[in-house]
Amino acid sequence: IAQFYFGEQDTALNALLKIKNEHLLNQNALYYSTLGEFYATLGKTKAAFEAYELALQYSQSNSEQNRIQEMIYKLST
Repeated sequence: IAQFYFGEQDTALNALLKIKNEHLLNQNALYYSTLGEFYATLGKTKAAFEAYELALQYSQSNSEQNRIQEMIYKLST
């Protein structure tokens, strides 16, 4: 995540995608929320929506779901 915000977006995104199947991250809301944020920042709106939808699917917290829904709303405006 730090790499992404220090200008190494492609490296950070690739690293995040590589670890998707480790430690059940493919079923983790935080993983998909972060992925959505990366995609949104890179202007990959469709991929961001898809990642945020998966984050909502795996989220178990109302506050987390609200935050993800806010991110989806921001993408659509």
